[in-house]
Amino acid sequence: MAPLADLIHISPQEFLDICLAENIKRFSLVYDEESRSMLCSHPQLQPLADFVGSDTRDFLQHEGLFFQITPEHPTLQGAFVHNTRRGQAAGGVRYWHYDTIEDYLRDGLRLSKGMTRKNALAGLWWGGGKGVMARQPGVDFTDLNVRAYLYREYGRFISSLRGCYVTAEDVGTSVQDMASIFSHTRFTTCIPGDFGGSGNPSVPTARGVVSGMEAALEFQEQGGLEGKTVAVPNPLPDAKFDKLNAMAITPKNGDRESRKALADICCLAKKRNPTAAEINIPPAGSSKSRLREKMASRFPSNAK
Repeated sequence: MAPLADLIHISPQEFLDICLAENIKRFSLVYDEESRSMLCSHPQLQPLADFVGSDTRDFLQHEGLFFQITPEHPTLQGAFVHNTRRGQAAGGVRYWHYDTIEDYLRDGLRLSKGMTRKNALAGLWWGGGKGVMARQPGVDFTDLNVRAYLYREYGRFISSLRGCYVTAEDVGTSVQDMASIFSHTRFTTCIPGDFGGSGNPSVPTARGVVSGMEAALEFQEQGGLEGKTVAVPNPLPDAKFDKLNAMAITPKNGDRESRKALADICCLAKKRNPTAAEINIPPAGSSKSRLREKMASRFPSNAK
């Protein structure tokens, strides 16, 4: 087995080759409270556990990291469980390209830790987790049949964890992919509306972004978004925002002018536009921010 330095710096494809040569198709890294270290299910891969356990940037006593390699179209699939004290670890599954195993591990560690905090701050009785699948050079992820197979396998994988992790949609994963997952597990959200689910989470996520901007301004006592300039750095290359979607992300009690301005923000996210865009949001009356109203209603002593 490759030494630690080599193991974390090799590509996911090279890592798969090593695992398959050792007949390792599933493995896990679990935090041991007594020794305060990460232990691996397979001694050959203990260097990975040592790397994770000694990391001080992204690791924060994650309860368990679980992995499998799909039998066909070999792909590394993982479920990162950070904390389950408030409930099952919840977080979407990301299907993305990673140059090294270290990049792959760090993304899962960082995102799962973030989900613990986000769910707690939102007052949800969920823990924090994240799913990560590494795109492989030889696997055509645009082939619908291949995608359906990979996500069905991920559904089986999630079921085998017996509910400690509940998955959802994230970057690189579509609503149809979630349907494939749902066909083999009940531990998932964001399933298509036709199946009784909530569907694509992009709209509420975008609402959260707007609320985050409002909260930052409120914290700095700079009022609301009206009259401010918003910078949109590096719009996504294949952004599919339109005015209809943009109208959906704006506050329900927002006035028409600010809603239209935020719609224009999304329309500026053009395909493959590497430049930043600055959008002036025009003044629009003196309506209170949603954050101020929410804080005043929940915590009267904080009301201004």
